[in-house]
Amino acid sequence: MKSLQADFFKVMKEGAIQYAAPLPFLDLVCVGTATQTEVEEQVDLMYSLIHQQVDAIVLVPIDSKALVQPVVEAVRKGVPVINIDIRLDTQLLEQAGVEVAFVVDPDVDRLAMICEDGKMYGEEYTLVTVADYVLKHTPGNTVSNLSSTRALRDVTRKYGCEYNASAVGEVNVVTKMKATHAVIGGEGNGGVIYPESHYGRDALVGIALFLSHLAHEGKKVSELRATYPPYFIAKNRIDLTPETDVDAILAKIKELYKDEEINDIDGVKIDFPDKWVHLRKSNTEPIIRVYSEAATMEAADEIGQKIMDVVYSLAK
Repeated sequence: MKSLQADFFKVMKEGAIQYAAPLPFLDLVCVGTATQTEVEEQVDLMYSLIHQQVDAIVLVPIDSKALVQPVVEAVRKGVPVINIDIRLDTQLLEQAGVEVAFVVDPDVDRLAMICEDGKMYGEEYTLVTVADYVLKHTPGNTVSNLSSTRALRDVTRKYGCEYNASAVGEVNVVTKMKATHAVIGGEGNGGVIYPESHYGRDALVGIALFLSHLAHEGKKVSELRATYPPYFIAKNRIDLTPETDVDAILAKIKELYKDEEINDIDGVKIDFPDKWVHLRKSNTEPIIRVYSEAATMEAADEIGQKIMDVVYSLAK
């Protein structure tokens, strides 16, 4: 850890110890520096763990560049490293010949990957890729929330299976998964939910499934990413006044685009043949969040702005 003195990492340590306590197969060791500036000491701790031949290391790096070499050394010696909180320098990872890097959030429920060329894999495609592997071996239904990429639907239909969308939020995804008996689901933020393990987002499960898929395909990470439909998501917001009747505006939008495929379980999502726009109101402030997806970022921005202009005209 960065520091065993900082409150954030104290809580992280306590949580890890509580989680590991009932697991007889897990021998957890928490180490860290006294402060968040002792880079050399953290590097030494890494090499010490490598020398002890631990099974795995979860690292919160103090310095994104200085910790690259010990991480590379650990991987070469067969010790997997999970990098959380601060991402290691992608350029140095590429120069060191790292084939794939995994990035997770502090509670390890969302997953993103970095390709061997240093480029981001795209967290929207974490679930898409894992679903491809799962469906190839156990065909079945899939679920993601309304604001997630259409690529999951495309991959699901490739196997002759059914895709379903849920309202935004992990609990809503899980509810829909149970109702449709989905074999895999999650969210476009990198959250993978694999019922064979448990009904919750889990980055470690996602890593295991991703690596299995990568091994079976025999491709570089960037090559694997290129096999999926290219989509780009734009995210915007519309600021309104407290007096604005947001529900009335969304109802009018739904009526204006009634000839398109509409989903109103969580705001209004308009599905065009080659793109979509999702409008969601905030429950705490007078705004509408606008998500749009298309084959290019320019097209995603364009359709998003077009619908935003309609909303602004209705709000006058």
